[in-house]
Amino acid sequence: MLTRLFIVFIFSFINRHGGRSSQYESQHNPE
Repeated sequence: MLTRLFIVFIFSFINRHGGRSSQYESQHNPE
């Protein structure tokens, strides 16, 4: 259970550091 929370936390951290992810932009811009 804790592992799942940890993964989400890391994902959020990477997304913030990465700035904009391809998938994130794709979801925001379906174009």
